[in-house]
Amino acid sequence: TNATSYPLGYNYLPYSLAITNLNQDKWMDIVIASYNADHIQTLVKMC
Repeated sequence: TNATSYPLGYNYLPYSLAITNLNQDKWMDIVIASYNADHIQTLVKMC
């Protein structure tokens, strides 16, 4: 397989994730919530 890795940062503990079409462009996007931070990571497919 051709797996792609996306580093989330030092000491980033992923707690939950969602896969959805956030911007209605017909591509799936990934949202990741962290257990120990007050923010989320969003990976948006742009092409």
